[in-house]
Amino acid sequence: MKAERKLLVISAAAGLAAAFLGYYILSEKEKQLVAELRPANVVVAAKYIAPKTRISKDMIRYEKIPGRYITRAHTDDYEKILGRITAVPFLKGEPVLTNKISGNEQDLNAAIPTGLRALSVKVNEETGVSNMISPGDYVDVLLTFQTEKNKKTFTVTATVLQAVRVIAVGSSFVDESRKMTYSAVTLALTPEETELLTFAKSKGEINLALRPLGDRKKQKVKLASFEQLFEHIKRNEKGDYDLREEYIAAEIEKDKNKKFENKIWGRLASTGSMSKRSEPRSHHLVKRWTPINWQRKLRSSCLVLSSSSHFPLPVG
Repeated sequence: MKAERKLLVISAAAGLAAAFLGYYILSEKEKQLVAELRPANVVVAAKYIAPKTRISKDMIRYEKIPGRYITRAHTDDYEKILGRITAVPFLKGEPVLTNKISGNEQDLNAAIPTGLRALSVKVNEETGVSNMISPGDYVDVLLTFQTEKNKKTFTVTATVLQAVRVIAVGSSFVDESRKMTYSAVTLALTPEETELLTFAKSKGEINLALRPLGDRKKQKVKLASFEQLFEHIKRNEKGDYDLREEYIAAEIEKDKNKKFENKIWGRLASTGSMSKRSEPRSHHLVKRWTPINWQRKLRSSCLVLSSSSHFPLPVG
């Protein structure tokens, strides 16, 4: 009996201890969950911020997010963000993370996308689209060089690279380039493209062609040479067929005018009101008449016909 009572007491004590321990654990979990969900202020983008943009006060604002989502890259201090350069775009409401912005405008390595390389190309006002290329634009790279074929030297132009991203112009990778002039453009390239462009720069003249906004489609293009240029010019020339057609049309128009003149002259002669002495002069006048204005000229030049019933003058 005593053993059963002792066993009962031990069981009750163990149950109470388990209940207390469970309550303690659940309370701690609840406190931890409440702390994680407690909102805290962080700096977020007040509007869309493009990459390579200097952050100003009107671009950011405070917003509360659950504490469990806050990392060391988040910040609640405006001063840590203002004046710095974005390395990536930020959407409206997206937290501005300190590991995605650069502390210095000249930190070009922060602007190079992962896996790519930065390579600069010399440009002038002509080869660089009149200094209107900006960071974030996409360009095609063209190379004009000389090549040999059948022991003859030819000048050709080829598109070396397409849809290449510009990460800097001059010494700036902030989108303020339209207010400045520069002599170099820095491109983001794969390692293979870097080797190719480095080799191409030593072989001829490099030109950049600016692409429209959002156009990154690559196309197959043909090598441009003098033969292609000549063929293009020939396509725009008038061929023998076109010249023949123009000649036939002119002859038809001339024949129509001749028939009309003969018809008018026949009507004038049939009235009998014009003498042979005035015939050459009248005939000269008729030659200058056209189907459009003959009535007006006839009224002003041959008033003698106004009394004739065979050839009444038009009214209006």
